[in-house]
Amino acid sequence: MFPLDQYESRVRFFLENNPESEESDFITLLIERGENLMMQSEKRSFDIQNSYKQIELREIIDEYKFKLKRLPKPTPVKEQEDEETTPPCIIEYSLTQTELLELVKALIQAGKVKGKQKEIITAFSKFFSVKVKNPDQTIHGFKTRNNDRETLFLDNLKTALLDYIKR
Repeated sequence: MFPLDQYESRVRFFLENNPESEESDFITLLIERGENLMMQSEKRSFDIQNSYKQIELREIIDEYKFKLKRLPKPTPVKEQEDEETTPPCIIEYSLTQTELLELVKALIQAGKVKGKQKEIITAFSKFFSVKVKNPDQTIHGFKTRNNDRETLFLDNLKTALLDYIKR
């Protein structure tokens, strides 16, 4: 934690390094860190110096909470009510469960998507509107495919892209 006199430079640094964040995110992070420090210091043995530090820390946390309350609320982005607005794009996907899982597993193994496999599969499943049952069993089945058919869907994607490039 740091006192408010260092606030401006630190929030500027935070926002430069986290462009999708807002000042309120920065303050919330500081409050959480301060409260974690408070909990850690409370677990230590009692001494007068530690109790003064806790009081100072509590005052700083309270100042940040007050500052957070005073921040203007973000204004919601209004959709343009223009007659010429285009209707939402409707995209149809024709992926099978196996094709989706082959794509997702390849992205995971290549390090292009990070997270828990189950959560990634759920997210892709929702995005592509493909119901996935027994993903582990299906993925395990990739290993038992015949030679030259291990990555059938990915091979078809590659062929389609190469055909496009060569045109």
